[in-house]
Amino acid sequence: MNSSENESLTLKQAQHLFPDIDDQTLVDVLRLKRAVAIKKGEFLFKAGSRVSGLHCILSGKLKLSKTSLDGRENVVSVLGANDILAELESQMNLSAFALTDVKALQIVSHDLSELVEKSPKFLLSLYKRSEQSRVKTLDKLSQNLSKSVRSKVMYLLSDFAENHSLETSYGLRLELPLTREEMSSMIGVATETFIRVLAELKNEKIIGVSENYYLFTSRFTEGIMPWKILKEFC
Repeated sequence: MNSSENESLTLKQAQHLFPDIDDQTLVDVLRLKRAVAIKKGEFLFKAGSRVSGLHCILSGKLKLSKTSLDGRENVVSVLGANDILAELESQMNLSAFALTDVKALQIVSHDLSELVEKSPKFLLSLYKRSEQSRVKTLDKLSQNLSKSVRSKVMYLLSDFAENHSLETSYGLRLELPLTREEMSSMIGVATETFIRVLAELKNEKIIGVSENYYLFTSRFTEGIMPWKILKEFC
């Protein structure tokens, strides 16, 4: 594969990340980007650090979490491919931890300012993309306040099924290295209660649970209702 083919593939990737941005601005994005690799178990940043610029996740999984006053870690969200983190000279109250090896594109703040000056539309696109992730997370948290425990668990599982699973001949397989304690913290339920609901769903053959992965059966994806619709009713 020659260099022009590599550039073409990279441009296509940028077009996928920012579908509403013109190609000339995307060429500038490719010129200013820096490749970032975070190994599993490392932090992209920690709470309290100052973060400036843009990160586009290309592959892998990042866990966003914050620490409560009593020292417990509460997982806020899990980010994957095509998710965007953008901050301008702000002190983070979250930590970003690599659940797997992560590859990302970084644009530092002064280069980001250059892009925005040349193309104000890029700032709007960036705001929409990063704000969507933030609104999505806050929406989940606010909805979960009034839901039953089972609905909360189903809501979380439906999100995982939609965003973090792989389709297999047996169903949707989720291999996400989060503990059940971390999962339960995302929806504000006790770990013991979370485990009990998982056992109920397993007995009802809605999901399969093993030590290393979850399997969403056809009863979950079809027999009950598609997960995209399920989230509207949970």
